[in-house]
Amino acid sequence: MDSGYGKLSKISVPRLLHLIYSKNDAAAVLEMVREPARKRFFFKNGLPVAASSNILNEVLGRLLVQKGVISQDDYQRSLEVVLREKKRHGEVLISMGMISREKLDDFLSLQLKERILKVFGWTEGEYRYAVIPRLPANMSEYPHHPAALIIDGIELGFYPDSSAREELRGYLDKKTKVRGALGRYRLEDLRLNLQERRFLDLFDGARTLREILDTAALLRHRAVSLALSFINMGLVNVEGLSEGFEMLGPGTEALQAVEQAGGDSRLNAEFLFVKAKSALHNRDYRSAVEVLKKITDINPLEGEYWAYLGWAVYNEDHGRIKEAQALIKDSIDLDNDIDMAWYFLGVLFLEQGDLSWAERTFKTAHAKNPWISEALVELKRLEMAKALAPRPDAARRALYTDYFSFSKDPFSPAPLLAPLAGEEARCVDELARGVENNAGGMLLTGEEGAGKTTAALELIRRLSNSRVLSALVLEPEDKELRLMRTINSELYAPAESQSIRELLISLGSRVSQNAVLGGRTLIIIDRAETLTEGCLKLVQYLTRLKTLQMVLVARPAFIERLKAPEFNELDQRLSTRLSLGPFTLEDTRAFILRRIESASKGGTRPIIIKDSALDLLHSQSRGLVSLVNANAARMLALAAELRTNTLDKELVELALKRPEGRGPVPVAVAPSADTAAKKEPPQPPTVKAKGVEAGGAKAERFVPAMGPGMAEAGFDEMEEAPIEPAAVFEAPESPLLEAEVEQEQPEARTVAMEEDPAVAPPAMEMTAGPAQPVPAAQPPAATPVKGVENTEAGRGLKRLTVIILLIVLAGLAIGAATGYYYLVQSNGPDSTKGAVPVATPPAPGPLPQEAPTPPADTPGQSAPKGVVNNPGASNGVSEGKSVIFTRGKQRGIIPEHA
Repeated sequence: MDSGYGKLSKISVPRLLHLIYSKNDAAAVLEMVREPARKRFFFKNGLPVAASSNILNEVLGRLLVQKGVISQDDYQRSLEVVLREKKRHGEVLISMGMISREKLDDFLSLQLKERILKVFGWTEGEYRYAVIPRLPANMSEYPHHPAALIIDGIELGFYPDSSAREELRGYLDKKTKVRGALGRYRLEDLRLNLQERRFLDLFDGARTLREILDTAALLRHRAVSLALSFINMGLVNVEGLSEGFEMLGPGTEALQAVEQAGGDSRLNAEFLFVKAKSALHNRDYRSAVEVLKKITDINPLEGEYWAYLGWAVYNEDHGRIKEAQALIKDSIDLDNDIDMAWYFLGVLFLEQGDLSWAERTFKTAHAKNPWISEALVELKRLEMAKALAPRPDAARRALYTDYFSFSKDPFSPAPLLAPLAGEEARCVDELARGVENNAGGMLLTGEEGAGKTTAALELIRRLSNSRVLSALVLEPEDKELRLMRTINSELYAPAESQSIRELLISLGSRVSQNAVLGGRTLIIIDRAETLTEGCLKLVQYLTRLKTLQMVLVARPAFIERLKAPEFNELDQRLSTRLSLGPFTLEDTRAFILRRIESASKGGTRPIIIKDSALDLLHSQSRGLVSLVNANAARMLALAAELRTNTLDKELVELALKRPEGRGPVPVAVAPSADTAAKKEPPQPPTVKAKGVEAGGAKAERFVPAMGPGMAEAGFDEMEEAPIEPAAVFEAPESPLLEAEVEQEQPEARTVAMEEDPAVAPPAMEMTAGPAQPVPAAQPPAATPVKGVENTEAGRGLKRLTVIILLIVLAGLAIGAATGYYYLVQSNGPDSTKGAVPVATPPAPGPLPQEAPTPPADTPGQSAPKGVVNNPGASNGVSEGKSVIFTRGKQRGIIPEHA
């Protein structure tokens, strides 16, 4: 039989390998097609010895780059020589001293094994087998025995688990028997230990496969894998298993069709593609677009080129997102398996705010290639964003994102893909080196808000080109079974079992499978301090796997927990320990600058940040990443409301004095009618605050401290003032102010500024037209309040007053009755001594209420009761000014006992 063909849905790849080995043809080729992928495997005396593929990611140069054997620049230079001298790539790499002959041979042997094992998962497509006169000239041969490939491929999960179960289901109740002779196989080819040889002897024809599996002394997974391997290799006879091929005519036709494809044009396209990727890396998007257009002309059927063209078009001009999206979708139509095309599409969906489709496409990209760490990072960011509760400052964040024309919120509470700074960057560098060097278990500790989760995400992203299969558990489960299921599902290992033992076996197989493909496996568990004792013991067990690395992320107290005797092994295995400390001032500076740069795009307003503002923000945030992030957002929000691009110390002071997302909106000067008609500044939503009528016609506002010239200028004039390039830091103006950051609570508080009347403008109402001074607030009286009587809040105030009056009258009546009773008792016969005269009860009236405290008219005026008048700089305000707080329960404002 010289040739054969068929559908892969009718026969498995392990079975094909066995049949070709049994035929023992001197030279043959097996072509497998699952459009658009086409692969050829060359056989010598039934053993696979070489392979070729039209998958660009499987060419020699790309694989060497992926595994870090050569650099991207080395790849580009070697391709130039290949095109110029018409030599094979491996020979050129050796001649240029980029790789040794021994290392190249080892790599090519591993590459062949990877290619064969990868097609074990092909359950759709076609195969063509042809006997040929001889193998292609100058072909390097790296023989692999089919027995080892079949056993490893099935046990390690390259053969789909669903296909294995379905195949075994038809054999379970049938009697099986070892063949009298093993055919071409020898017992040593199977690499069985003594226990596994005894398992082979159980196939004696007297028991069914189910009975053999139930009585085997092996682990269930190993027994099932071996049984299926024995059946596919024909070592065990099962009734109804065919050994034949379907016929396809002359076998040489298939090979000739394959050999005609390819050539110099493909090499030239690959050379240009390397240049295009280099241009993308250097952010030269225009050059990338030009080169990729040439490539698609050379090879219009290669989907990957179209995907990168769409990506380059989007990066060159974000306004062409629809065009980019169409190009990337076309690439997926050409080849559904281009993992990066799915990732690019997910980014575009994310840019358009379509989170549902973004999540779907990122999942598809990661499933097609679990080594794409960028897709995993995006999925985890979406997961964290879903878990975030609605923020009270969402409107203010949208305001400054729009005002400064950011592409995204640079200080989003969810982790951003922005360059790290300070301790975060240093810790990620150390962790990445630990993973690259297989340093074993690692521990990252830090206080709440120190940036541990962000560092974990950046670590995964950093490993995107290192063939690392990563799992990140953000919220550890409290039960061992659930924790194992989470880890397995993250690593694409079977996770349905109800047995921890079976889940561990599945995990071990997945880790081994990844190692065979040249990858490493990393599990990161965040919030490790919340792990239960049982789960922590399970983690301790997982650290015993040699090809698996663990990174635990926890608070510092977790270190003490590891000192318990039962966790001594885990404590020793966590050999690399890093700690995230607070940011220094320079770290804070770099963090803010990088965040702003990451969100900047064409048209972004330049921002001038004074060093005095950074000093204060750093000291108030105590160097904690989460507080630096939140306070920087509040600073930008206030700047957007004031419509200023200059961020100084006074602005930071005011921003930090307001509860996040609550409180009155600051106004410098109300615009005139003419100015408002030309350009009305964006108004943030009004909120109710103590002493303020939200939404009322005369809501009270406060006047912020302003720099020189700001008091006399309107919003438009401030906006037109000369400004420097984005994120310019000026020379320090004052030393750091040491102050505790205020702990904000949901309850709003009113803040009012008190200025010297000679230099400070009067408070203004938020009304259109010429600005009018806000009259000082008066204590509430029984009569309606002007400006409030026709509002819902005003009617509520009336009802509240009536209720309070009724309560007061009832209390007075009860008090009078009680006093009269005791008076009668004390005026009895024996109670004359010590009698207490009865006071006349006061006339009923309204209960005294605390009124909003108006600003003092003069600097020396004493503050009303319940209000602290605190002049000087101790409140974070420059000398000569003071901040008046209404009494509240907020910690860090005025304690209840003050």
